[in-house]
Amino acid sequence: MIGLRAFEPRDAHRVASWIDSLEALITWSSNAGLTWPFDPGQLTDFQAANPSCRFHIAIDSDGQPVGQFRLRTEPSRQSVRLGMVLVSPEARGHMNGWGSA
Repeated sequence: MIGLRAFEPRDAHRVASWIDSLEALITWSSNAGLTWPFDPGQLTDFQAANPSCRFHIAIDSDGQPVGQFRLRTEPSRQSVRLGMVLVSPEARGHMNGWGSA
């Protein structure tokens, strides 16, 4: 079972460690303006500079972070957009039903 909680600044180091190459950074962040080498400060600064974006952490049954994603509110469209989804390398490829309904 996966749980969710709000991103906290202490999570930045762990999430940044999941991005191990320029290619991974571009795949994850697209054109968000983040640069390589990626460091935890960029993530906390990015969130602070974008108040319409909220990062969340996915946690496993032991409370360990296994993923992260961003929700961005778009008031003009009365909607929320999901993006910047990242799964920890240790949690990738496991057949544990986390993505099933």
